[in-house]
Amino acid sequence: MKLRLLLLTLVLVGSALVVGWLFDEQSVLSPTRDDFKIPDNIDYYLSRVDYRAMNEQGKLNYRLQTPYLEHYIREDTSQIEQPRFHFLGEPSQWKIRSGKASLQHRAERFELTQKVELQRESTIDPLRLNTSLMILLARDKIVDIPQPLTLKTPTLQLQAKSAQIHMSQDLYQFSGVRATYQPVARDTLHEDS
Repeated sequence: MKLRLLLLTLVLVGSALVVGWLFDEQSVLSPTRDDFKIPDNIDYYLSRVDYRAMNEQGKLNYRLQTPYLEHYIREDTSQIEQPRFHFLGEPSQWKIRSGKASLQHRAERFELTQKVELQRESTIDPLRLNTSLMILLARDKIVDIPQPLTLKTPTLQLQAKSAQIHMSQDLYQFSGVRATYQPVARDTLHEDS
């Protein structure tokens, strides 16, 4: 009787160990959280990127800096962390930054999200624009903003439902605009006289 009880106990303990081991192996092979899933189509990733793109005349068109980029081969897209763009040229220089971006390589189309900021660096009329989503056609220096935005200059505060900006031509198109204009005081216009 004692031998049967001992054998039954050993079989039950052994079965429990085998079942526990099998469940443990399956949880390792199939994680339940998305952040443990490794994409199967990343062909490369880059860190501390400093990329320079030339225009058709061979001059620097823009510079892209990012701490991290990963490329997905099937879609030919890249996911970019904290991108910073610097566009050179006349009549103004432009800077764009955001928390994340997605790049479609063939079209050189960037979709920027998370605290997107665009700045026009100009001594005469600088501006700063903030939004949550921006489409950047980098080759053509065209910005499409399909989300609400806020634009500030030294004399203007503007809110709009959407916008399109041609950076190389300093051409701006806004829709659904609410703006406040504050003219420059006359005393500041004639400081040199």
